[in-house]
Amino acid sequence: MGGSKYNTPVKYTSKLEDFIEEFDLCDIWRTKNVDSRLYTWRQRTPLIQCRLDFWLISNFLSSSVTKTSIVPSIKSDHSLIKLTLSGENFSERGPGFWKFNSGLLTDKDYVDIVKNTLSECDDKYQNLENKNLKWDTIKSEIRGATVKYSKYKNMKLRERESSLKKRQDEIQKNLSRTYLDKDINTLLIELDIVKEDLEQIYISTVRTFLQILNQFCDMSFPHDFDAYRE
Repeated sequence: MGGSKYNTPVKYTSKLEDFIEEFDLCDIWRTKNVDSRLYTWRQRTPLIQCRLDFWLISNFLSSSVTKTSIVPSIKSDHSLIKLTLSGENFSERGPGFWKFNSGLLTDKDYVDIVKNTLSECDDKYQNLENKNLKWDTIKSEIRGATVKYSKYKNMKLRERESSLKKRQDEIQKNLSRTYLDKDINTLLIELDIVKEDLEQIYISTVRTFLQILNQFCDMSFPHDFDAYRE
């Protein structure tokens, strides 16, 4: 199941194989990638590479696995093993609900868009006498511009993330085909840089989610909670 870069078996392999046989399990990654040579853990000095991590699943579930892959993780020195499952009860997620991200208020491009929208609305609706209707119309225009910019910004972020993940996969494949320690270390340094860039994207995504969650909680729960204790 693991070992050095020369695939030297470890002492507990036989016990693990007995466990797999007893409970009718399978190492699904190896089942789906019979001839592949990938590792989930590395030590750089001295260089040791092992496939220490694996999914063991029931054999009757193996037909539901459409894809399994080993990919680098962000905060761990172990790689991740991804499983893609198919089934009749699975359904694709919809677009969900749009929520305003207050982090946009610090985005200069977005602030400029809002200013330009306000200026355009001032000219477009200058003859609208009903102030309430005018204000609602302006808010609708701002919301439309905000949604459009949010989608554009998110698309660019996803494109950047996809590009980094693609390069990450390329490095992972090159590592599996490289035998010289020097070349492996060069690839690992590049992999660290890619992982750092991906980490910044994930931190930004989590920060956005927390900001939206905080806004939702502020709207859902009263600030003066003491008044409701009795």
